[in-house]
Amino acid sequence: MTSRQLIIAWAYFSEILLSILLVLFLYLITGEKTLIEFIQKTAIDFATLYCAVVIAAAFAFLWTLYSKIDSSFYVWLEREKSLDIFINATIYVLVVQIFSVISLILCKYFPNNWLSLASCGIFFLAFINSITIITNSVGLMKLKILYTRLTNERQTGSGR
Repeated sequence: MTSRQLIIAWAYFSEILLSILLVLFLYLITGEKTLIEFIQKTAIDFATLYCAVVIAAAFAFLWTLYSKIDSSFYVWLEREKSLDIFINATIYVLVVQIFSVISLILCKYFPNNWLSLASCGIFFLAFINSITIITNSVGLMKLKILYTRLTNERQTGSGR
C-alpha cells in the first residue's frame, strides 16, 4: 500500500471512528433510554430533512463530475491520478447517506435499541460525510483555479 492509499484509508477509517465516538459520548452523557427515545422520535426527520438533501447534493456533484469528464481540466486530474479520488469519495458519500436513510427509517418502524444506536452512528457518519462533499467541492474549485492559472501562464509564457 502506498502512502497516498494509507492516507485515504485513514481518512475513511477516522470518519467511522469519530462517528462511533460521538454515539458513545451521547450515550454516556444522556443515558441509553433518553438517547434511544430521541433517535426513534426524530429518525424520519433526520432521514428526510437532512440525508435526502445531501443525497441530492452528492448526485448533483457526481453528475457535474461526469458531465465535464472530457474537459482538459478533468483529463489533467485523471493524468494526475486524482479524479478517481473525487469520484470515489462522492460515491462513498452517496452510499453512506442512503444507508443512513434506510437505517433511520428502519429505526422508526422497527424500534430496537441496537438498531437505534447503529442508526445514530450511521447518521453521524453521514453528517461527517456531508462535510466531505463540501470540502471536495471547494478543493475541486481551487484545483480548477490553479489549473487555469498554470495553463494561462504556460500559454502566455509568463511565469512567476
